[in-house]
Amino acid sequence: MAELDFDVDDAGDNESFSAVPPGEYKVVVLSTEEKVKEKGRTLQIQMKISDGDYANRQIWDFLLVHHTSQKAQDISRARLKELKNAAGLEKLVDTDELIGSEVLVKVSTEMNDYRGEVQNRVKKYMPVNGKPAPKKAEQQPPAKADASKPAWAKK
Repeated sequence: MAELDFDVDDAGDNESFSAVPPGEYKVVVLSTEEKVKEKGRTLQIQMKISDGDYANRQIWDFLLVHHTSQKAQDISRARLKELKNAAGLEKLVDTDELIGSEVLVKVSTEMNDYRGEVQNRVKKYMPVNGKPAPKKAEQQPPAKADASKPAWAKK
């Protein structure tokens, strides 16, 4: 038995995890995670809607980046390329580079027979306002210090 040190009636209500209506939503990529599955590896992309009536609701996409079905793999890799381009990245080496990117997604709804509920399906990734997001600035190395002067005299 676990004795509670709080009143559960004071707790807020659960955030809704029901599907959002089909449409286009501006989202921010929150995380990417590769998961090993029976038929290959799946890339799970977690996104949060950033504005509108459904702001802060989350959407996930699952891309079969390595799969026994070549067709499924090709479709997923093309969608990943679409996301990379919408995010304004020239090259994608690590999926963590997508985190923080703001893109537009087109979502539909479909019935998940296993769970018995309607869920969202990402159909397309697009740049916000029709233009790819500005490319993330590459981090510049710090300027070399002038060793001929002490730090306090360099102003």
